[in-house]
Amino acid sequence: MSTTSSNGADVPESTRLDDLSDPGQYLHAVHVLTDETDRLMDTVKAMDEEAVRAPSLCEGWSRAHLLSHLARNADAVGRLVHWARTGEETPMYASPESRDADIESGAVNTVADLEGDVESSADRLLEGLLTMTPGGTGVTVRLRGDHPMASHDLPLMRAYEVVLHHLDLDTGYTLDRTDGALLDRLLREAVRRLTGRVAPALTLRTEAGTTYEVSGGGPEVGGPAGELVAWASRRSDGSGLTGDLPDLPPWG
Repeated sequence: MSTTSSNGADVPESTRLDDLSDPGQYLHAVHVLTDETDRLMDTVKAMDEEAVRAPSLCEGWSRAHLLSHLARNADAVGRLVHWARTGEETPMYASPESRDADIESGAVNTVADLEGDVESSADRLLEGLLTMTPGGTGVTVRLRGDHPMASHDLPLMRAYEVVLHHLDLDTGYTLDRTDGALLDRLLREAVRRLTGRVAPALTLRTEAGTTYEVSGGGPEVGGPAGELVAWASRRSDGSGLTGDLPDLPPWG
């Protein structure tokens, strides 16, 4: 399989996501993000006004707030793409206050306007990400909170945002069709976050036998990779998993 880059060249596409400085892996990340964005849009297009005003899994936010956030996040990541392409330092948000205000103002829009906002902002971002392929990656940009990130990792960061917030919409979406390499990266991210928050020692084991050790490893919790991601990120009660499930700290 190959994908045509912005300069017209065919770049072989990988199935891995462990080093996005590789052009093939970068393109696979964009491909995965595109698929997950399409799945998100399927959910959004099925909502009516009543559904979009219902609570999300994010405390204090309706589904409308969450969709408004996803649209503004796409624009924010797009600013980092601009930074990487041009060298012009462009922060994700002008300020925390402006970020919050933009989310609130978008949340009052109609479901049709929210759908259009999420879709158009996602399309702009995907187009921008492809302009960095295969050149233009490897620049260090800074996320909200001044955290550094290599620009080639931006598609993966956005994929995390889309997948996890799709779960937060609480509409029955599951990770059973999610790319295996993305699930692997999400489980590794879960280990990093949970260990950093001093979660109980445990080992996550997928049905394929891959293990992920939290806080050095301990009693096993097993099941499909997608269900492990949903539980470890506090988006599921883990009812489809095996083992004794400890209480976990917030995802953060």
